[in-house]
Amino acid sequence: MREADFFIDSFLAGVCMIAAYDMLRMVRRVIPHNTFWVSAEDFIYWILCGIFIFRMILFKNDGSLRIYTILGIFTGILYYLLTISSISLKYIVGVMKKILHFVQKMFFFKKKRVQEKQKEREQEAYEKKQENEKI
Repeated sequence: MREADFFIDSFLAGVCMIAAYDMLRMVRRVIPHNTFWVSAEDFIYWILCGIFIFRMILFKNDGSLRIYTILGIFTGILYYLLTISSISLKYIVGVMKKILHFVQKMFFFKKKRVQEKQKEREQEAYEKKQENEKI
């Protein structure tokens, strides 16, 4: 019974790992990254996954790595990729892009208003300078 419970834990760990990577992929689709940052993010991701899996095996299975642990993790990853991943990527990335577009539009609008006010101030200062020169 203990092995079956740990298999389920491994399965869920695989689902969590690939879901976390999917979130990383979503961010990359919304905000483009260059090769350096993609590599750095992947490196950090895999270090964190290694720590996560190591702690799970250490605390839940007394540090014993068994074949059902590896099978559970890969089964969880495969399950997530075949069922949830494509749907979540498609819709969540779409929502994230709309939110980002809205934020950019608001920022641009605010930036535009600030620029307009700045131009008005510059025009007023120029007119004042012209009046002072006439006197």
